[in-house]
Amino acid sequence: MDIDFTVENGEITITTDGLTGTLAEVNTAIANINSKQTDLLCVSADFDFEAIGGEITITAYKGSASVVTIPAEIAGIPVCYVGESIFDNSNNIRQINLPNETCAKDFDIEKFFLNLDFQGINILNRKYAYRESDMLLSDYGETLLYYKNSGTTLTIPVGIKTITTETFSDQSIVETVRIPASLEYIDEEQLSYFSIESEPLQFFSEGDKLIKIEVDAANTKYKDIDGVLFSKDGKVLIKYPCCKIGTHYNIPDEVEIICPCAFFGCRFLNSIYFANVQLIKRNYRYYDRINQDDSYFNREIFFELCFSDCEALTTITVNFTNAEYKDIDGVLCTATGELLKYPEARVCVNYVIPDGVKYVNSGAFRNARLLNGVMISQNVTYRRALLYFLQKDNKKAFYCGTTTQWNTYKSENWKQGTENEFGHDGNVISERLLFCFSDTQPTEEGKYWHYVNGVPTEW
Repeated sequence: MDIDFTVENGEITITTDGLTGTLAEVNTAIANINSKQTDLLCVSADFDFEAIGGEITITAYKGSASVVTIPAEIAGIPVCYVGESIFDNSNNIRQINLPNETCAKDFDIEKFFLNLDFQGINILNRKYAYRESDMLLSDYGETLLYYKNSGTTLTIPVGIKTITTETFSDQSIVETVRIPASLEYIDEEQLSYFSIESEPLQFFSEGDKLIKIEVDAANTKYKDIDGVLFSKDGKVLIKYPCCKIGTHYNIPDEVEIICPCAFFGCRFLNSIYFANVQLIKRNYRYYDRINQDDSYFNREIFFELCFSDCEALTTITVNFTNAEYKDIDGVLCTATGELLKYPEARVCVNYVIPDGVKYVNSGAFRNARLLNGVMISQNVTYRRALLYFLQKDNKKAFYCGTTTQWNTYKSENWKQGTENEFGHDGNVISERLLFCFSDTQPTEEGKYWHYVNGVPTEW
């Protein structure tokens, strides 16, 4: 039987939690450990470690060598894992030699190379992670972690199979990207989640001048159509270059999925049309807990950025046969009644939420710079959520009911805090940009609006 134990600062501690077996078996196992004491402690000057289930995990490195070699086994017990941060305080390390690939699985490899003197990681005498020219490579040269390119054309080297979200994180002058036949995986799925306070990560995120992406025709995973990146079968639209020339784009009929940042930051597109898209992937997900009794704020909330920062976009049109999405006068909605995206360059002073819209996506009005405010009907279920997101974008909310009706709705649906503010992850919903309807000049204090020649106007 195996007994778990730790070796820390030259002391062996046996773990008895969950220990089962006969007394003779336990004594035999302890005697076995004692017989290996010399071998166990001989490496303790450089490492702390623990043995669990007959496998050793290195938990700390205490040495000072510039070349560190992790042993394949200690006292006959295989070393299978190395803690992800055991080298964080070892600034003089130049090379790490590992006995197997599992020892590297938790490493933040790029962190090692922040030390410009670090040469690389070897596994069984093979170069696993290393610098080569302007590249940072791992997986024996098949994954391109970082590539510093100095020209306007960036050619991914032949032989590279994987690129990550950080591979081209500093490529603001690149106009053309060329993808070789060998590339098998673009780490696009990691782009779906990011901090709401940070800039969204995206494939070629700093590609401020990107005009086209070219894919070798022999590539079996990807292809380009007129400089736009797709999956090989054409069903997934991965990236539309942000500076591609053209004001209108018809998404090909075979496309069924649009990736999270496919159109993010496109500068020249005025209009986009699609027919058969079944899924527009979301970027960010979190659970909102403003009010435990409010069904909208107990559900999962998504931050939609697929068409965000498209500074010229005025219209998103969906074929009427699409079962998942629709447009209402050029504004993108789901077929079930969620308003997803109001085009950012659309000209409208005060937007009226269409009948049939049940929810408003949290990024729906993001960067709608030509929009003054949004009119909120009395007959919708999302008033509270919408007010919060409009507040974040500094947009005015024109409520179509009176102050009395608003206060009635609020008392029935909101858990009131102080001064009409309601908690939201340390933020608040306030009524500073809320205007209630009043047909006559109001006498009581507050913010009000009325119609002047059919146009909502503040009193």
